[in-house]
Amino acid sequence: MANNATLIKLGIDLNKIPKGTIKKGEKGTWLNLDIWVNKEANEWGNNVSCHITQTVDESKSRAKKVYLGNGNVELTDGEVVASPKRKKAQLDETDDDLLF
Repeated sequence: MANNATLIKLGIDLNKIPKGTIKKGEKGTWLNLDIWVNKEANEWGNNVSCHITQTVDESKSRAKKVYLGNGNVELTDGEVVASPKRKKAQLDETDDDLLF
């Protein structure tokens, strides 16, 4: 496989996205997601799940995660490498004109 890549196919339910989680920034409109790749598939053959990234306070209080969907790893060379950490982008307040 070229470039030692992994392909994940994922479907999300857009109706589950709370309006306050979509952020308008200088370079676009964003929704931060956490995607988990599990070592074993569930009963439907999925080994990937996706939820909205929690704030520090939500995580500390163990707030319920908003799961948006799941999927599976389609192709892999057997190795997924963590990328270097980046500085978090500065985001503006939510745009109330969004469809969500």
